[in-house]
Amino acid sequence: MSANKDKLATAGSHHHTHNGRLVDLELASFCVFNSSLGQREGEEHQKIFLFFPVTTDVDVQIRVIGLLEAVSKFMRSFSDTDCRSFLTSQQLHVIFQAEPDFWMAMTLNLVHPSDTAGPRVGENDRTRNETIQEEVYCSILEKAYKMFKILNGPLSLAEYPDTKPLKQKLQSFFADYLQKTPFGKLDVLQCFDALSWLPMNRKVFLSVQNVVNSISVNFREVRYSLMLYWDQVVWNDIDLPEALSMAHYITKFLYPDLMEKDIQAIHSSLPAQQFAQGHLGRFFFGPKNLQDSEEVVPPTFAYLTDPESGLAVRYRLVVYSAASIAVCLFLDEASSAASESTKYYRNLDAYLGPAVAAIAPDLAEQYSKQHNPQWSYDSPNVRYIFLNESNLSKKQTLADRNQTVQVELLKALVDIKEDVTNRFDDTEIYEKVLHDCWIYGKRNFQHSLFAVVTQRNADLVLTEGKGPCVFLFYFRKS
Repeated sequence: MSANKDKLATAGSHHHTHNGRLVDLELASFCVFNSSLGQREGEEHQKIFLFFPVTTDVDVQIRVIGLLEAVSKFMRSFSDTDCRSFLTSQQLHVIFQAEPDFWMAMTLNLVHPSDTAGPRVGENDRTRNETIQEEVYCSILEKAYKMFKILNGPLSLAEYPDTKPLKQKLQSFFADYLQKTPFGKLDVLQCFDALSWLPMNRKVFLSVQNVVNSISVNFREVRYSLMLYWDQVVWNDIDLPEALSMAHYITKFLYPDLMEKDIQAIHSSLPAQQFAQGHLGRFFFGPKNLQDSEEVVPPTFAYLTDPESGLAVRYRLVVYSAASIAVCLFLDEASSAASESTKYYRNLDAYLGPAVAAIAPDLAEQYSKQHNPQWSYDSPNVRYIFLNESNLSKKQTLADRNQTVQVELLKALVDIKEDVTNRFDDTEIYEKVLHDCWIYGKRNFQHSLFAVVTQRNADLVLTEGKGPCVFLFYFRKS
């Protein structure tokens, strides 16, 4: 056994087996506060920038934030890193420092399915709370801020001497965000956050590149572009972490009702010749009626990090959707006056519609072939997720709707991920969680693989053969 390879064999104790879901939690409160404000007695309310529910008494808000600050300061005495979460018998508290002095936090009430029937024999608060994956909620809180930041800019008192506009932005964004986020039943795969890139052959890639380049030539105010086919990235010009936030915003919030079966229905009902005859496109944030020349379109902005200065630069945001393709354009803010007219959107629609319709059949074909052995490793006994940190990409078969993975296995993957991330770069971990089932985790040169190996009479020797094969398959292609 090598020094950098841990082989673990432990028995799993979790008993929930529904498809990748955690036990129910209810959002009790959500808040954003600035710890540098409200230092004097009687002025504590000044540090509160956002608190849900909004009907909560101010004294209760102050006590909740005071508890979060106290625990965070206490834990800092024992660790160089900030406290990210702490769990009690009744609640889960998650804390995230978004910017210097700015904190986001949420408190969730634990709802155990067995509460009404009483605890099981031998069950206590510790064993019941083992079903809570704190890492999932920490990643959700961090993701929420990144999405807020790209759409509203960073939290900064320097940018807002008067804090009222910033509080209004927070209220507007998170009122919608909290309503659309099912905190009680989050998928544990949220922890493995990365971009899914659509595999394309050379011909299709050049067609996409031609469309993007022609947009930049015909609309000089367009600085950057991001193109998605359903939930997979086709083209990207912006910084990868910001592309991840924007892709999440488009797929989870702009398209809340689109599921994979709807996309398949679109593919089957709109053949290639129908795309050639016309296009069915729409703008998000655009004019309600493209024929109404009098309508003025209110601007929607996005904030991207300047690679030289590191500061957030504001751009006009335009999102166009047609034939399962989302085209996200970032325009110079100086062009905002011209791009607020309905005429501008008509011209853009007249150009984007046919261009998107022309490449849609090819992208649909590539989408249907993405499980081709040339591009993906396919084995009935191995379900996995492969992460490439250098380009924030992922390949995975864990979320295959045709075959579910037991929740205790997904939870074990999250635990393995934490162990692998906190160790040296070259790390391998094996763990037996159920009969005939092993969990495998490996990280090497900014590449990580987390796999579930299920096979009758599976042992450590068999697992050692299957896990590294998947890793090498994608490592050689990255």
